[in-house]
Amino acid sequence: MADKELPLSAHFKALRRVILVSVIAVGLTSLLCFGLWRELLMGWLTAPIQAEGQKLIFIGVSEGFIAYFKVSLMAGLVLASPVVVWQVFSFILPALYKNERVLVLTASLVGTLLFLAGLAFGYILVLKPALGILLYQFGGNFEPQITANYYLDFVGRFLLPFGLIFEMPLLAWLLAKAGLVKAQSLKKWRRYVVIIILFLAAVLTPPDVVSQLLLALPMLVLYEVSIRICQVVEARTARKKAS
Repeated sequence: MADKELPLSAHFKALRRVILVSVIAVGLTSLLCFGLWRELLMGWLTAPIQAEGQKLIFIGVSEGFIAYFKVSLMAGLVLASPVVVWQVFSFILPALYKNERVLVLTASLVGTLLFLAGLAFGYILVLKPALGILLYQFGGNFEPQITANYYLDFVGRFLLPFGLIFEMPLLAWLLAKAGLVKAQSLKKWRRYVVIIILFLAAVLTPPDVVSQLLLALPMLVLYEVSIRICQVVEARTARKKAS
């Protein structure tokens, strides 16, 4: 807790170092990905649409370079994330108590794993069927001419909701530990949550039943898991108070 007594200028200096080191780490890993693995990364991201028989194009002089740069930057962020997370922790952890440090570290690790699991779920199980439906079921008599940049932006917007939705159990755990959410309340809200989940699935996915179900079902399962997590937290809290 001694770090709380530092002057404001020292905190700004430490924050500037965190930002500088993080930016350098992301820049170096992005350059590494661009120089060594850009073809491999691009092939991995474009595999779902190529499996549908579609070849991506670019219509601007620099669009191909920008597409590879985007992929390299995304991969660089992933590779540099341990450094960035450690820099952030080095800034905030000295101001926390020991139990708070454990909570923050645990939540960060679990949150990262859940987010990556959500992205993997969306990429492996949902993206390819959704592309097939969008390209052929709703393509009509049009010939698809999809640019690389548009496709990469689409994949990013498509997969992000899956990563965020998989954070639901972690959010329930944190709220339950803070005493802000009870398992009984989540059970009481279940019918309304089901309606909200179906609505979100319809908004966030392509207009077909398969994609909507592939997003809605994990959300429903994760909501039930969140209820169970709240029950476990409440039981442990009650045992501690009893002892």
